[in-house]
Amino acid sequence: MQYGGILGIIHIIIFIWALVQILGSSMPLVNKIIWLLVVGLLPIVGLIIYLLIGRKA
Repeated sequence: MQYGGILGIIHIIIFIWALVQILGSSMPLVNKIIWLLVVGLLPIVGLIIYLLIGRKA
């Protein structure tokens, strides 16, 4: 298996984990929608931003 394939699988797993965390959080619905858009539209950067900032909010 190539490294690109492995990194792709890791990215998908982390993306699904972030979606579950966002949808299961107690933040307001508007914030959830914004975070889903950020993570969805900015795949790598959005995940990093969510992990650094979003989970603390």
